[in-house]
Amino acid sequence: MKNAARHGTTCTLLQLLSTTDKHLKPGGLLAVLLPYHRVDEFIHSANDHDLYLQQQILLRHTATHPFFRSILFLSNKKVDSSLKELIIKNETNAYTDEFVALLKDYYLHL
Repeated sequence: MKNAARHGTTCTLLQLLSTTDKHLKPGGLLAVLLPYHRVDEFIHSANDHDLYLQQQILLRHTATHPFFRSILFLSNKKVDSSLKELIIKNETNAYTDEFVALLKDYYLHL
């Protein structure tokens, strides 16, 4: 089950967009965590379904690593989107304050 959730074997991104387009309330948000290399393709497909980028958070393991994931927030409302960067660990391999603040409610040991 975890493997299916992580690798999109039961629901394609296009199916997700189609379903979201039909069921998202006006002003509602769709949040998606994607591999960085799939972001541009997904945003283009989302626009085809009248879903528009509101915010993008680019994720790096450390400041010296390249981006590896992106969190996208999309809505059926067109706005100027914002772009943020989140670094997970600092130079001492500890979680950054920003990472802890974002996820402390979801992790027991942060």
